[in-house]
Amino acid sequence: MENQTQEFLNKNCQFLREEDILEINKNDSGPVSNVIRKLVPHCFGTVLFKDSAAHDYLLFYVNNEIELTGLICRLSFSHPLRNDVTYAFACLANKYFPFHTRLLRVFNNYQIQTITLAEKLGYITYGDENKDTYTSYIDSNYLYIPLCNKPQAIKQIFNQSLPTSYNMRLNYIYLMYNCRNDLTKIGRSISPLKREKTLQGEDPELNIVAIWEKDKIYEKMLQDKFVSKRKRGEWFDLDVSDFITIKNYMDNLVS
Repeated sequence: MENQTQEFLNKNCQFLREEDILEINKNDSGPVSNVIRKLVPHCFGTVLFKDSAAHDYLLFYVNNEIELTGLICRLSFSHPLRNDVTYAFACLANKYFPFHTRLLRVFNNYQIQTITLAEKLGYITYGDENKDTYTSYIDSNYLYIPLCNKPQAIKQIFNQSLPTSYNMRLNYIYLMYNCRNDLTKIGRSISPLKREKTLQGEDPELNIVAIWEKDKIYEKMLQDKFVSKRKRGEWFDLDVSDFITIKNYMDNLVS
C-alpha cells in the first residue's frame, strides 16, 4: 500500500508555479489571496476540480515566506487510497516547509475540509467514531474520512510494549507525553515507571510513550537535536514528524 501511495503521489503531485497559484486563487475563498499579498506566510486547503464529472478535487499548500510556491495533488473521492494519499501529501508539505507546518494538524485540516467539500456534493461521511455503523454500506455515497488524534498517532509510531520492571543498574531514555499541554519530556531514569508515577501525581495526563535502554549521553543528544522546540527544561513541543525522526534515530543506534 505504501508503494501504491508513493506511485500515486509521483503521478499526481507537483510543485506549484506562481501562475498556478494565481489560478487556484480564482476559486478560493480568501486564504490564498492573503498569502499572495503576504498578509500570512502560508495556507493549505482543498478545492473542487471544476472540469471533473467524477468530483475530483485538489489538495494544495501555498507558501510565500520567500517566494510564492507550493504543492498540489489531484484526488478523487472514490480513490481507495484517498486517506493515505492525503496523509502522504501532508508529509510532503511538512518535509519541504517544516517551519510552517505541523504534520498532524495539516492532515486533520485537509480531512476536515474534504468532509465539508464532500458533504456539499451530497456524500455521507464518517470517521473512526462511527465506523462500525457504516462499514456495511457499499454505496459509493458513503465516504470514510477519519481524523487522527496525536496520542493514537504516537502509540502507532513507536508500537512498543512497555516493560513493567527495569534493571536498576541500567540507564533508560524515555519520552513522556502530556495530553493536556501537548508537550513531551525527553528524560532518563534508572526506573522510568517510578518516574512516571511520581509525575502523574502532579499531572495525571502524563504517560510514557517510548523507552530505550541506552547510555545517558543519548538523552542530551536528543535534547540538542530538538533544542529549537524546547519549551522549558526537558519539555519540548514535538510534532508527529519529530516522533518519527526520534524513532528512526533511536532504532538505528548501535546498542
